[in-house]
Amino acid sequence: MLAQRRHNIFKLKIGRRAVDADVTHVAVIKKAQGDRGVVRVDVNMAWSELEAQRGLAGLVDAGCELVEQPVASVDALARLKGRYAIAVMADESLTGPVSAFELARQAGADVFAIKIEQSGGLRAAQQVAAIADAAGIEFYGGTMLEGAFGTIASAHVLATFRELQWGTELFGPLLLTEEILAEPLQ
Repeated sequence: MLAQRRHNIFKLKIGRRAVDADVTHVAVIKKAQGDRGVVRVDVNMAWSELEAQRGLAGLVDAGCELVEQPVASVDALARLKGRYAIAVMADESLTGPVSAFELARQAGADVFAIKIEQSGGLRAAQQVAAIADAAGIEFYGGTMLEGAFGTIASAHVLATFRELQWGTELFGPLLLTEEILAEPLQ
């Protein structure tokens, strides 16, 4: 992907192994990339707060720039945010405007992974973005692996945001084995 200049941002799913093994895995990949790419990780709430403290410190040393939902608790996210030189992104704990407001109130994340399905629809996703914007929280356009229709809807909503500081990952249609649109989404 790097040689083809197709991708330069790689998000690794970690959290199933021991924290030290995960950090080593990330460090090896980042070292192989060098300055040609960046590494982000998604822990999917797999770590305890103590494990996250060790993990985030190691991820910083490995050159990782962002960690997605390292812990389940919003309180723990808030305690981790800003403690290490790595962006902390809320995902699973962000389920719509009410949770967005609570995360913003607690200063529980540097970045919101905004997904239309997880937010509760198109309008709710815009409300989540408005809350984030007012709180100085940056945006990332997430995916629930939607098909073409959901991806088009997501792209339209994300296009209304002032800025997507962390980009998007609208790749759901790439995973489908059959096309349902008469004219495929490009």
